[in-house]
Amino acid sequence: MRFIKLNKNPNTNKSGDCVIRALATAFDKNWFKVYEELYLISVKQARILTDTEVIREYLQDYEETVHPAVKGKKRKKVQDLKDDGVYVVRIANHLTTVMDNRLVDTFDCRTSTVYRSWKVKG
Repeated sequence: MRFIKLNKNPNTNKSGDCVIRALATAFDKNWFKVYEELYLISVKQARILTDTEVIREYLQDYEETVHPAVKGKKRKKVQDLKDDGVYVVRIANHLTTVMDNRLVDTFDCRTSTVYRSWKVKG
């Protein structure tokens, strides 16, 4: 898996906006458009934009896979998501994007443990 450094934030900030950046990357949308869409869900749910339930509603039309810890087995890492397609991936305290076996993010988190993933294209 290759790492591609990309920051969809319009000011190239890294300001706790990984959810917005990851979704904007995965869906090839404008950062402000994703912010607005998440905002509307978050107001309806009375939660913050980065809450897991807000993310789950945003991605409700896509297959969600939970990657649980199984005793005696190694946890799946981001670099283990080798299928073609576009995935939004939840790791510890972060949301990232994998596109056709390439990690696309502001930093290299290929060795991070995957908790949830959504296949959004492919």
